[in-house]
Amino acid sequence: MTIYTPRILITGKPNVGKTTIIQKVLKELPVTYGGFYTEEIRERGARVGFRLRTTDGVEGILAHVRSESPHRVGKYGVEVSSFEDIAVPALDRILRQFTSGETGSSERTFPYASRGEEKGGRFGEARIPQSIPPYDNRGEEKGGPSGVARLPHSAMLVVIDELGRMELFSQKFQDKVLEVFDHPLPILAVLQDSHNPFLDAIRGRDDVRVIRVTRKNRDELVGEIVGRFKAHFRKQQPRM
Repeated sequence: MTIYTPRILITGKPNVGKTTIIQKVLKELPVTYGGFYTEEIRERGARVGFRLRTTDGVEGILAHVRSESPHRVGKYGVEVSSFEDIAVPALDRILRQFTSGETGSSERTFPYASRGEEKGGRFGEARIPQSIPPYDNRGEEKGGPSGVARLPHSAMLVVIDELGRMELFSQKFQDKVLEVFDHPLPILAVLQDSHNPFLDAIRGRDDVRVIRVTRKNRDELVGEIVGRFKAHFRKQQPRM
C-alpha cells in the first residue's frame, strides 16, 4: 500500500538517538505541530522518573520512584492521570483542529529546548518553570528557521515521544492514540523497542513506516524523514 500521508515511527535501542532525531527534524520543518513528549527527571545525576509535557506547555509527572501508584513498571510508579488528564486532551486538541479545518493559528512550544530548573515539585524533583516562550516553526514567508521555503500555514504534524509499556495502564489513552492514527494526519512518533498488544497494533498497521535507528544510520535519517514530510506538506499547498 502506498503511504500518502507520512506516519513515521522511530524505534531502536535505548540511548541510540531517537529523541535527537525528532529534535533535528522539527527544527527543519517550518510547520505547526502538536502532541506530547517525555523527559527524564534526574536527581544528583540519577534518573528518578519521567515527566510528560505537551507541546503547548502543559506538564505532569508520568512516573516516579516515589510515586505510590499501584501501577508499576520496574521501580517506577506510573501516574495514569498524566495520560488521561494531559496527553489525551492534547491529542483531542489536535483532532478538533484537524476536523474543524482550523489553520493552526495557536502556537506550539518548541520541545526539548534547554531550560533552567528550579526546585519544588510533586515528588520533590527539580521542576521546569512554566514560563516557557512559545515557539512556532512556521517562520516568515520567505523562509523558516533553517532558511527553507515556508510550507503551508495549515501544515500540521503530530509528535508523540514516546509510546511504550507505561501506556498499557490507560485504555482511554490507548484508544485516543489509535483514534489519531485513524485520521489522515502526518505523524512522527517514537515507539519503544518492545512488544505488547498496544505497540504491536500500531506497528502492524499498513499505513505506517517503522524506521529502526542505529548509531550507523541515525545521522542520515534526519534528511530522509524531513524530505518525506516536506514533500507531503508541499502537496497540500493550494494551486493558484
